[in-house]
Amino acid sequence: MNEPLTDLASAVFRVCLHPDYPLPLLKEWYGQSIRAVFLRAINKDYSPHISAEMHKDHELRAYTVSNLIPALGLEDARMPHEFTFYINVCQKESLLALLHCTLPGNQLALGSHLNLSGLHCQITGWNLCDRATYAELSDTFSSRKPKLFETIELHFESPVYFKDTKTAQYTARLTPAKVFGSLLSKWQTFANVGYPQELQSFIKEHVFVNTEQVSVVELNSGSPAPAGSVGLARFISDSPKDPAWSFMRCLARFADFSGVGKVTAIGFGRTRLETEK
Repeated sequence: MNEPLTDLASAVFRVCLHPDYPLPLLKEWYGQSIRAVFLRAINKDYSPHISAEMHKDHELRAYTVSNLIPALGLEDARMPHEFTFYINVCQKESLLALLHCTLPGNQLALGSHLNLSGLHCQITGWNLCDRATYAELSDTFSSRKPKLFETIELHFESPVYFKDTKTAQYTARLTPAKVFGSLLSKWQTFANVGYPQELQSFIKEHVFVNTEQVSVVELNSGSPAPAGSVGLARFISDSPKDPAWSFMRCLARFADFSGVGKVTAIGFGRTRLETEK
């Protein structure tokens, strides 16, 4: 790769069912299996130490993965034969590890065989579909002129939930403080760019959310939380000219890479900045 490494990147992998294995029953969730494949690849092809660091519990992860997604147009098929999944990274070191694993002969290279909880697949293609640096995100949104009645629309593509630090209880309720507090904590951990110091108070006092297009779905028994939120949430501020609102737009774009809420490393909280109006 001749281009400079970026801080943030999304890689999409295309896979098809391996013809030499019987068809298994399709499971509901493959996020944990995809993470396991990713970390095993780093352990074997790049660095056992980095793999161990990326596997530590109770720490914010510099990567997220998606669930296994049926190829476009095959969502209703009884047993799709083609899928995609995403691996997103939030640090250059993680991107370097990911790219190394895709080199010919390595674990995530074209043609590699993957075993995802009994679902045997072959990688038929992959590419980096999105890239950015923290400085680019910050500069892009801070330089934009504010608009009255501007909204930030975040689409939660997989269930998102949070854990209350005081009560240790899980909740699927979406609030500006929870959503952007989650993003800010990851930004503070991984970014080399600052943020407005009054941001948290601004969010509490001047930001509101419309969740009419959000649904709460039950999660299976393997999840630590009983439910998560999916759908489109619209955030709006009564002070759109405040620099803190501009930085919130930056965090919303960051969500494309970092996800929102708990256990994004196994596919929960996958988020997409839908549009800005």
